Amino acid sequence: MAFNGFLNPVLNPLLDYLNGFLNPLLDYLGTFWFIALISLIVSLVTVIVYKYTTDQILMKSIKEDLDKLNKKMRENRSDSHKMTQIQKEMWSKQMTMMKHSFTSTIYTFIPIIILFSWLTANMGAEKILNLGFVKFGWLGSYILFAILFSSILRKLLKVY
Repeated sequence: MAFNGFLNPVLNPLLDYLNGFLNPLLDYLGTFWFIALISLIVSLVTVIVYKYTTDQILMKSIKEDLDKLNKKMRENRSDSHKMTQIQKEMWSKQMTMMKHSFTSTIYTFIPIIILFSWLTANMGAEKILNLGFVKFGWLGSYILFAILFSSILRKLLKVY
């Protein structure tokens, strides 16, 4: 890794600190349940940060507008000029939504990178989740769990 030597003075103490309480938890739960728990915790924190760093009323309004525009697009499939206009309007709304959600990304990015550094160092290439036709390592398992947990938590906490 290009930055490995540069980041060692910062990352090594953090990773050593994480080793102190994550390794015993990993040993106790096993890899499958450990990744599921980590995914749940990170998803919960991310959804809560997102909820309280965005204007939920505005986000709900934009989402409703996007749903209406999607419906208009389906109705106007045959008219390419109208489709282009609707797509421009959708693009504008999506950009507004992205601008408003960027703050929460900034708040959660660094802690997640540190956690992923620890997971990479400690989980290796072990296959954790076997779906029969495909086997996932820690990252694939994390992503599947995170998608599941984030969807559920967003609905429960009414995050738009």
